[in-house]
Amino acid sequence: MVELHTIDEISVPSISLRAQQRQDKTPTLQEIQLALSQTKSKKAPGNDEITADILKAGGTSMLKWLHQIFVE
Repeated sequence: MVELHTIDEISVPSISLRAQQRQDKTPTLQEIQLALSQTKSKKAPGNDEITADILKAGGTSMLKWLHQIFVE
């Protein structure tokens, strides 16, 4: 069993404000396209049953749809 004060002793790493702002920016279509192109093909789907191959086959329409999801 963990003592309650042990949690207070754990140091949580922090990042600079600049790094935080960069991480919080909405990805561009080009960044999404790059990330998708770097995913491995012919791999098993996740819990949603969607494979990288399905996302890649969607072309520009899929990229725009993914971008919309990330923006919301």
